[in-house]
Parts: sequence; structure tokens; C-alpha cells
Amino acid sequence: MKEAELHAAVASLPRTTFTELLRALDPFVVAKDADPTSQTHISAGAYQMLNLGATIDLWGVRKLYSKLLRQMLVLLSALKASGGILQAEEYIYLVRCAGAAVDPAGVKWIWNEMVRTQTTSWRQSGIYAEFVSARFLTNPLYTGYDKTKRMVTSRSLHNSKFILHWAQIRKMDYLRYNTRLKKLYFGLNKDTKHAEDLIRMMRKDNAARRLYFWIHSRGTYMTESLACALMVAFGRAGSLQFISANILDRHFGIKIGNITHSMATDIRQGHSRVKPTVLLMEAIVETYGSNAEIPLALQLVQHLSVTFRIPIPASIWKDLMEWTYIMGSVPLSRGWKAANMFSKVPNAKVVEFIWDMMVSEPYNIQPSFDHYNILIRNLIARNQFGRFIPYMREAVDLYNIQNQEYRDAVIEYTQMINENGVRSSETVHRYQRARFKKATMRYAIQTWCRQFLANVHAFNPTNPLVAVAVPNFISEFKTFMPNPVFYRTSDGYVTLFDPLREPQRLVPVEQLPITIQVKTKLGEVVYLNSTTKKHATRSRNTLAGRKPISHFDLETLLTTTSRAKLPKSWERPAIKEEVEESEESMAEIESSEELPEPLEVDTYDDDDDFY
Repeated sequence: MKEAELHAAVASLPRTTFTELLRALDPFVVAKDADPTSQTHISAGAYQMLNLGATIDLWGVRKLYSKLLRQMLVLLSALKASGGILQAEEYIYLVRCAGAAVDPAGVKWIWNEMVRTQTTSWRQSGIYAEFVSARFLTNPLYTGYDKTKRMVTSRSLHNSKFILHWAQIRKMDYLRYNTRLKKLYFGLNKDTKHAEDLIRMMRKDNAARRLYFWIHSRGTYMTESLACALMVAFGRAGSLQFISANILDRHFGIKIGNITHSMATDIRQGHSRVKPTVLLMEAIVETYGSNAEIPLALQLVQHLSVTFRIPIPASIWKDLMEWTYIMGSVPLSRGWKAANMFSKVPNAKVVEFIWDMMVSEPYNIQPSFDHYNILIRNLIARNQFGRFIPYMREAVDLYNIQNQEYRDAVIEYTQMINENGVRSSETVHRYQRARFKKATMRYAIQTWCRQFLANVHAFNPTNPLVAVAVPNFISEFKTFMPNPVFYRTSDGYVTLFDPLREPQRLVPVEQLPITIQVKTKLGEVVYLNSTTKKHATRSRNTLAGRKPISHFDLETLLTTTSRAKLPKSWERPAIKEEVEESEESMAEIESSEELPEPLEVDTYDDDDDFY
């Protein structure tokens, strides 16, 4: 609509209808009913391997919410042009939308709109909770369910909690430099020219502290959602002592004893002004998990469960396992060790310990694919090759169930199109959700296979197990193996190519400039200019393309998740020439002791999707 027409249309709407319109555009409603990627963390590697450029931008933000924010601001402009102002409830939807679009500046602008319209007296607990959540990105939706965007590192605590030596700072800066290049622009602040992590905007506790005391000075009632949002906000800055004294003790009556080796000597329960629920559990795991205090987080969760009889849901166990895995990964653990904070590095066996506790009495949680994903990655990283395969078989069974769900959704969708041509949003969303979940689950299994093959050298090269176990593994999970397959033996590298499967090719499509800030020995800030490559994958199992489903026959839809027009060269009969070219190059590889450099592009390894 033209601007004048839109203003006239909004002016003619009943005021309650406009509120209903914004309520329908609430990002939490959209995430549930219209976003097929809901509650799924998409790493930079998955973004490239699954060709998700149409869904996610270079900063790792869902384009759906960025577009939604622009449209809601247009509606706000039309409302103001007609002489109206936002109601208190409507501010909640706008703030949520700015948070989902990962736009802290937009959150502040919307919040200050209450000052411009002189409606600050409307602010109450619910609005404060939404503002704190969006301002400090405390809701997982606001960071794309990516915990690495919310984690606290030893480098980020320098000058606020303790002082690090210049040599330690230099190690951490170059560690960040090396890992940053693998992640494109994911998790960076869009408003700065150099690579500044978005979490840097939240790591100072002054903003959270001022807001906390301002809320108290206004006599605002402290609800559980507001207290939890403030808790996570302080956790962004590592202010754990303030959280313990002013939030857990003051509002929930939880008194934490002395901390020894990341565990409390005792946890006592006093009078709770606010009745805790699962929301407090989530905030505790987010706060202490992001600060690498895993044992204390587990202690507090168990205390809440026993004291207030709150069942621990599967999502809490998943968050505990994931935070443990992230903090034990190589970049994070090296950073804590460089700061001489060895207690922050969890033992590699803790992930499995949490798993065993979860599936045992009295919890008896049925693991989901996400639980298996974390456990299997952990076992492969620990070189527990004989132990992860049974778990992998169980995870593949879950994938097969999802594959059947995808087939059912495709058939339902095609029947709907063929019978009456009328689109049912519920049917379309079921298909999109099943398609996305199938592709991401397959990618996770492929990642396990790549990591296993990359870690085969952990065996003694002369161990005959390599000659037997690895081929058996490839044979059992050949559907998910990269094509061609590489792995190391005592005599060099083995290459296996299956001419009946499409070759997996990763094609560089764009060079992205990136400037990373580091400090020198003298404390001088230096900006290092570099580039990071964006890739795309040639595969039938990606999420590329948005062609209408009616352009594909049913057989094609059931055998691929891609909605792009497939080149003839991808079809089986046309692979023959590519096979012949591959056999010539592979003969050279097999006679070589070292893996050629160009092949690293074709066998792209994301190292670890969690960092």
C-alpha cells in the first residue's frame, strides 16, 4: 500500500483491532506457528552446508524477524500519523520483535517511545521484564538459540572482575582471531565496522545495576519473569555474587554457601517472596552455565526440584549438557586455562555424567535427538569410538522417524495442492518444519561421521582395529558419509568413492572482509584485516531453493529436501565423467603421505558447531 493509503486504513481500524493485529504478529506466536527453524541452533557451518542464505543473514539472524520488525515499525508510523499512540500491551510485542531481530538499538528506541509519548507511568513488571529480556538478549530466541553468543569468556571479564597480564590478553585475542574466521559474521554487532561480539554490549554490569535499582526505586513488584531476566542480565557481566545476594537470596530465599571448586558447600532455603517455577531453573542454568559454573548450576537445579517439587524437564538437561560441552571445547577451555582459572574447565566426562543422571531414577527422561547430538560429539572428542556407536544407532532411528514424518508431510501437502489448490497454513507449516528438521538432523549425523573419520588417527596407526572397524563403520552409515570418504591408516590415506551417490562439493561463493581487534604487548589496539569465505553446497539434501512444490514430482520431493532446480550433472547417469576424473586424482592421493591442500575445501569440516 502507498503511505497515504496505509495511514487511512490504520485510522479507519477500530483501536482494539489494531491491538489484535500486533498480538497476531507477536514473535513468540510467529516462532511457534510460522517459523520452521524454531528452537534450533544453526551454526555457521550448518548455514553453509544447508544453503540457508534465504532464511538467515550473514550475522546469523532469522530474516523473518528482521522483516517483521520493519513491518511493525511501519504500522507504528501509520498509527502515529493518525494521532494514536501505543498501548502498554503493544509495547511488549514491539520490544519482543526488536529482540528477535537482534536489534538492541531498536529495543532502546521503542522503549524511549514511552518517554516521547509521556506514557512512562504505564511501565509495570511485565513491560520491564520484556525490556530487560530484549535489551540483554536473555531469551534464547533473541540469539537464535546459539549459546556461543551468550557465553562469558575470561577475556570479557578483564578489567571488570579481575586484571589479566598482557601476555594472557594476547593469547586470548589471537585465540579469538583464529576461531572468529570460521564463523563468518555470526554473533557480531552490526553497528560496528570491526568484529565486535554482540555480547560485548551486555558484559558491563553498570547498565544492569542501574536498571535494577531504578526498578526498585519505582516500587515495581518483582515477578519471577522480571527477576529471572535481571539474573541473566547480570550473568552476562559475570556478576555472580550480586545475583546470589540480591536476587536468589532476596527474592527466592536461596542462600548459597561458600563456593569450592565450582560447587557450593551448602544451599539453604529461606522464605521465598516469589514462588519459583521451571522459569527460575532455566535462568539458573543460563546464568551459571554461561559463566562455566556447571556443578553449581546442577546443584541449584536439584535443590529447586527437591525443595519445591518441580520436575526437571528434558530442556533443562539439554542445556546443562550443552553448556558443559561448550565450556569444555578447545577454544573456551584454552581461554580459561590462559587466565589460570582451571576450575572453570569442566571435566570431559561431565557430559556423560549428566546424561546418566538424566536417564536414571528418579528422572527417567527419554532422550531426544538433541541430547544424543551433544553426547555423541562429546564421546567422539574423547576418542570413545567403541562407545558412541550404540548411541549413534539410536539417534539414526530417531532420524528415520523424522524421515517418515517428512514423507507424510510431503504427501499431505501434494494432495492439498492437487485436490483443490487451496493452501492450508497448518499443512504448509508442517511440511516446512519437517523438511527443516530432517535436513538439520541429517547434517548432525554427517558431522559425527566427519569428526570420527578426522579422529581416526587417535588410534595407533599400526592397530589392526583401524583396518576393520573403520570400514565397518563406513559400511553401516554409508548413507551419511561424505563422498568421497577420506581416512588415515598407517600407510597413508584411504579414499573411497561411491559412484551411485552424488559427490559432496562445497563451492566458495563469496569473500567477506573482516577486521578483528587485538591488543599488543604495549596495550595498543591493533586492527587485523582478513577475509573469511562463504561457501555453498551442491547436494540434494540441503534447504536450497524456494520453487513452488507443484514444480516437482512426488518422487523427487520424497528423495530430496532441496527446492532448487537440480542440474543434470547431479543425476546418476551423468556422474560417470566426474567419477573418471575423481579416480585419476584419487590415485595420486593414495600414493601420497599427505592430504593435498585443495581437498580440504571439498571435505569441509566445521570442527565443532558449538564454537
